[in-house]
Amino acid sequence: MTPVASETPSPVGQDNWVAYVEEACRTATDLEKRVNAIEVYKRAVSAEPGSLRIWLAYCEYFHALHVACQTADPSWSNDEILMGREIFSLDADLQLWQSAYEDVRFRLSDSHVLWDRWVDIEMGLLSRTRTREGIERITFLYRDRLRTPHRTWDETSQRFSSFLSEYNRQNWESIMKEVTTDAQEAKTILSSRERFEFRLEKAVRSGDIEAERAAMKEYLAWEIAQTRYKDDGAYMRDQLCRGLFSRALTGPFATEDTVWLDYIAYLSSNLSPSKTAASLLSTLQRAVDHCPWSGPLWSRYILAAEEAQLTFAEIEQIKHAATNNSQIYRDGLTSLLEMYVAWCGYLKRTAMNPAASEEAVDVADVGLPAALESVDVLGKRLYENEYQGDPDFRLERIYIQYLTEKEGDLDEARAQWEKLARKPLYADRYDFWRAYYLWEMQVFFSRPKSQLGVTATTEQLTPSRATTIMSRAVNQRSLDWPERAITSYLQHCNDYELPNTIRRARDNVHKVRVVVAKRREREAAEAAAAYAQQAEAHQQAFASVAEETPEAHTALLADSPSGAKRKRDDTLGEIDEKTTKRPRSEGVNGEAEPSAKTEEAPHRDREHTTVLISNLPSDSTQTALKKYFKDFGRIQNITLVQDESVDTSTALIEFASVHDAEEAINFRDNKYFGQNQIRVKSGARLTLFVTNYPPAADDQYMRNLFRECGDILSIRWPSLKFNTRRRFCYLTFREEEAASKAVKLDGRLLEGKFKLEVKYSDPTSRRKRQGAVSEGREVRVANLDDSVKEEDIRDVFSKYGDIARVSTVASRRGKGFSSAFVEFEKKEYAERAIAELNNTKLRSRILTVELAVQPKVKVSAKVINADAEGHSPHAQDDEIMQDTPGEAAITETPSGIGTAQHVGGPIFARQVALMNLPDTINDARVKALLEPVGAFRKLVCQPRKGTAVVEFIDEATAGRASLQLDGLEIEGVRIRTGNLGDLAKYTRAHPESGTPLQQAPGKAKKPGEDNKSPSGGIGASNKPAFIPPVTVRRPVLGRGGKKGLSVAPRLSGARSSSDDPSGSASGGSKPGTEGRGAQSIPKPKSNADFKAIFLSGRPTASEPKQDGV
Repeated sequence: MTPVASETPSPVGQDNWVAYVEEACRTATDLEKRVNAIEVYKRAVSAEPGSLRIWLAYCEYFHALHVACQTADPSWSNDEILMGREIFSLDADLQLWQSAYEDVRFRLSDSHVLWDRWVDIEMGLLSRTRTREGIERITFLYRDRLRTPHRTWDETSQRFSSFLSEYNRQNWESIMKEVTTDAQEAKTILSSRERFEFRLEKAVRSGDIEAERAAMKEYLAWEIAQTRYKDDGAYMRDQLCRGLFSRALTGPFATEDTVWLDYIAYLSSNLSPSKTAASLLSTLQRAVDHCPWSGPLWSRYILAAEEAQLTFAEIEQIKHAATNNSQIYRDGLTSLLEMYVAWCGYLKRTAMNPAASEEAVDVADVGLPAALESVDVLGKRLYENEYQGDPDFRLERIYIQYLTEKEGDLDEARAQWEKLARKPLYADRYDFWRAYYLWEMQVFFSRPKSQLGVTATTEQLTPSRATTIMSRAVNQRSLDWPERAITSYLQHCNDYELPNTIRRARDNVHKVRVVVAKRREREAAEAAAAYAQQAEAHQQAFASVAEETPEAHTALLADSPSGAKRKRDDTLGEIDEKTTKRPRSEGVNGEAEPSAKTEEAPHRDREHTTVLISNLPSDSTQTALKKYFKDFGRIQNITLVQDESVDTSTALIEFASVHDAEEAINFRDNKYFGQNQIRVKSGARLTLFVTNYPPAADDQYMRNLFRECGDILSIRWPSLKFNTRRRFCYLTFREEEAASKAVKLDGRLLEGKFKLEVKYSDPTSRRKRQGAVSEGREVRVANLDDSVKEEDIRDVFSKYGDIARVSTVASRRGKGFSSAFVEFEKKEYAERAIAELNNTKLRSRILTVELAVQPKVKVSAKVINADAEGHSPHAQDDEIMQDTPGEAAITETPSGIGTAQHVGGPIFARQVALMNLPDTINDARVKALLEPVGAFRKLVCQPRKGTAVVEFIDEATAGRASLQLDGLEIEGVRIRTGNLGDLAKYTRAHPESGTPLQQAPGKAKKPGEDNKSPSGGIGASNKPAFIPPVTVRRPVLGRGGKKGLSVAPRLSGARSSSDDPSGSASGGSKPGTEGRGAQSIPKPKSNADFKAIFLSGRPTASEPKQDGV
């Protein structure tokens, strides 16, 4: 196919063709004009064979003509009706629809538009005839369509099912089973491309052209990559790739020459053996019509025409079409040179063919110099005196090769080289001299040796011309790469020249190297001066704008070559500061003033960004779900739950925005995930906010509480890392009806004192904080005398109003109270008490009375078990005592965790550290874990670190607790136990944990399996967990002072370097007592013996009782 000159140029592009044929159809008032309109449509689909719009308009117009002549339209004459029935017959109509479908069938996104219309026509015909042939034809069409990937595959399958139900009910099941099996490949192909189709459609709907182009480019690159696999699906992938290119080149990339070149390269590299380059000609004709400025496309067009063996006249017509189109000069001479390189290459190859005619040689003799002259003339016309030529001298090389190899005219060829050498554009480039040198060497070695007689001169025996060329290159003062030229020159002389020539060459090189060294020094100095000048300019710019606009100053600093480099952390800090600081308004003088109202960051709207996916396969995983939904936006969280009654699972997926969630619903509802057709709906009004429940409530308690309402999918507890007082949770139900029933439990009284609060979760509404502190009814009393009792405080403050509650804080010295909190019934009472009692004296101290403030952060929670106080055999150990030999003083840290200065004291022996606790576990739930194990005196929880420290009433209880609690699973996490040394190591390894280390395995959790607590908790399971601990502490046997559980008894004479030299330290031996100490030590027990002791809580007969154990 070659360009055909016409008086009226044809339209270019889908939109132009649609407008053109619409005008032809509008003016078609008789049969002749209607036939002419059909001819215009034929030209249109030939120019844009992949255009769905043109094909659909063509088929609809032809079908309308067929109907008109069949129904005797009044606007048609009788003769026109008779002739029209022959031209626009039913067979021609249906054949046209089929041809259109074959051209657009692999357009995944929109081919269904034409196919559905075609099938509707076929179905209309069948409803009138009801023939067996018609049923078989439509069945075949549906089978073929369902084997072809397309966006509306599910709808097509449903329509086919309805068709079979009406026309072939008895074979419905067998046919649908076969179709489903045959369509697996199509569904797999469609599924793998859905993410690209979604991004592309999303960009089209938003009207963002750049996003559409980016999505299409990514899609094309991926599709091309898939065609590399040569297997059974290679044909389908090839057709899909062609279909995608068709969409791109009739859409956003219709005038993008790079995409056309990609398409040409793809078609060229995938030519089948039965096809030749002639099949590319029509595509290349379309390409140059759309992008006439592209030299590479014209070059490919001429090459394809040459390979297809078109005549010289036809190829010359392509060249003339390029030069006669003014758009080829859009980018200067670049595109024209590309085209001329292909044209001159064609002339050279044709003339150098051994079978070439004299006419071909004559054409090359004239055409090659003419091309050089044309480019030179056009260059001077465009650039005037600035034009020097093609930097790569491509046309000159072709002409020189033709003169050398075909004509044998070395003098003319050498004249062309010298012509180039006189131009600075080439004379200053090492690459040019290298090419000239290689040509001379080729000429030298191509001369037959028989032409050289015994009288041959030195010039004839050595490549002296090539030597001269390299010498000229070395002496070119402005050469771009003199060092490389010098190396090549010396190498050539050593290989081919005589000693005297080599000597002269070395002398010349020595002089040139001196010049080159000075040149490099001068260039370095100039660069340094330019750099300094640039730096000075930047410094001046800093001085002028630093005080006016700090932002501009920062920008200049970033661009300054002499300014300090900005570290990555600084940049992140600036971003963080901009995004986290409260907005401030500027005063009159530019000073920042606090804004009257601070805007808050938007809340995380889980309820409206979450979607509920049901009917998932039971073996679904979070990874598979994330991959399936990742194209709709960033996924924040996935909760996967195994359904109890059926072999399916349900998931909750939280997206980053409401828009992403809506997109997931629109594009994934009723789609297939594996073999299951899933349902995707919004998670709004499924989540409830629940608070004011018993502190020890866990998952099982919540499920039991709301059991009558419906199925709970997930329970979300808040993190307690920075506030251990938080007591609320979020429940997500499977159905809206269940959530509605649960809301009705709002206000129910639990355990006689907790008024349950249940509301729909709404992150946009923030309820007002309640309580005495928030209402200003509570005061804090500090600096109390040690002798003051709670009754004294109540008596003093009751004079100012009714008191609801008095709470005290014990002093760390162990005597009296350090402070107290008094809660009044009314705010006015609290204000009156502060005004009257602040800075007044009570007993021996001046009171500080102030309004109680709700602390923003409470990273730890302490529980004192008052019931266990009287049972502790070591109550005196709680007091601060001076260091005694062998016993370390216990110091309580601000966090409440007791630490020992050296290991071995009784308190240390009774303390157990719990590690790897989830940060959603509060102190009440930990207490519920401990109560079944045994009595304890004190509990300190630190959710921020995922740890807790428990002080039990005795060592045996501590050992039993360590055994029973180690490895216990809670909220899918296995907790660990150890001593304070283990806790220190854990804290150093996880300075701010709260994240479980050992997540329980599993894919989808069943409802109710979220948490497992030991017996005794509110939602406890009765199943105990006995897992061997890592370390077991044992009571100390034998004589000696108070020992820690981890201190072994010393044998006679055994002393460490840290013992008291006087021997008075506890655990040491006095002179003369070594033997008695050794004899009093009983036989050591095994691990099994100690385990039995701990579990029974009783000492054996052979074991002396110590400290009540």
